Amino acid sequence: MDVETFVLFRGGKRVTMSGGDMSVDKICRIFQVTGNSLYITDDMNTAIFPDPSGNFTTLSLQHRGHYEVHGDSEQVQSPPIRALPSAAPFAFMRRASAPASTETHASATSRSNFPPRQFQRSVHIAEIVNDKLTAARTVVIRFLESDATVERMAVKVKEALGCVEEITLTDSQGNEIVDSEGTRSSSYWKQNSRKIYAIFEDDFVEFQNGRRQKTRRRSEETGILQEVIGKIDQLK
Repeated sequence: MDVETFVLFRGGKRVTMSGGDMSVDKICRIFQVTGNSLYITDDMNTAIFPDPSGNFTTLSLQHRGHYEVHGDSEQVQSPPIRALPSAAPFAFMRRASAPASTETHASATSRSNFPPRQFQRSVHIAEIVNDKLTAARTVVIRFLESDATVERMAVKVKEALGCVEEITLTDSQGNEIVDSEGTRSSSYWKQNSRKIYAIFEDDFVEFQNGRRQKTRRRSEETGILQEVIGKIDQLK
């Protein structure tokens, strides 16, 4: 039996932990938060707190689920400043203003310290019913700008489902979403108004074959109808 694992994240840090390591002490050390303020939330933003023994019970967690860590950051104390021995008096000099390029570099550096922005969207897990897509389940996934591709989004859906089967991402009409310049950006994936379906590979092949058979039958029926009309015209 596979060991239960859970993905914990806070800001840009992401760690996979086994069920036996889901203790307050270890999570606080990894994410630098205080123990009395620690809690986690699941994909539905439901808060989960540790039990009195200082552990998160795995009965309330989903295998391979993603959980965000919350809590007050630990205050890192700076070492005490030792007093320097007195020295001979010296004259203060006015320091020249820092050039504009230095200020710009400092501003850019401070912005780079912020964690990467996260996005969230729903993906419908589809089943084929009467040759039509029907949403059987829905998963909510979080992703970064670097994850905004067809391949990475498919991997995230598989991780959320805890499955190894190949899946295909489609639009609401069952058309496969292919990798292109337009799908390599968070602006495409973060719009929840655009419904996205995930279909297991075998079901997708069956769905495509059903479409082809319908098209073939429609073409044959059209040919027969045209032949009948032609014969009627000959009898006139």
